[in-house]
Amino acid sequence: MNDVKKGNEFIQSLLKQKGIHPTVGRAPRSFRRIFDGKTFNSSTMTRIKSADHLKGPNCYHWEEELLQTRTGDFLLRGEGQPLSPWGAKIHDTQDLTRGYALIPMVKNDIVKWFEARSIEIDDEELAELFSSPKEANLLFRLPYALARKLSSAAATRHTTPQEIVQRLLEQHL
Repeated sequence: MNDVKKGNEFIQSLLKQKGIHPTVGRAPRSFRRIFDGKTFNSSTMTRIKSADHLKGPNCYHWEEELLQTRTGDFLLRGEGQPLSPWGAKIHDTQDLTRGYALIPMVKNDIVKWFEARSIEIDDEELAELFSSPKEANLLFRLPYALARKLSSAAATRHTTPQEIVQRLLEQHL
């Protein structure tokens, strides 16, 4: 069985196990949701790893990213086309369309997701991931015009200013 199919089967079983049905549309880049009494706020979460399948016919494309809260809780944000595991049923039909889901994840789910999506992570990185959260809070000032550009870029890209700054720093440091 190829890696994509194995990963897709894992996502389908995870969705079923947690009783989550994909919602019609694109995954929100900005959200605040509560699952099992835990708050997941995209503007304060950190992207840990991501996976995608953008090859072949468009109807199979999907994207996933593992996010972590400041308190160490994890969420998988996934979205995809109709024939991906993220395809959503159109109300009152058997038809599928682009869909998404937000899935709270625990350690066992995350390790299986890494394996199913062939994401390489060494033992040290894995241990650090599940240790106490280590996130620094930095405050810095930007010229007003630059801050407006950053906010505008985040809205256009359906992301957060924090995510843009984090990705830029990761690329340049």
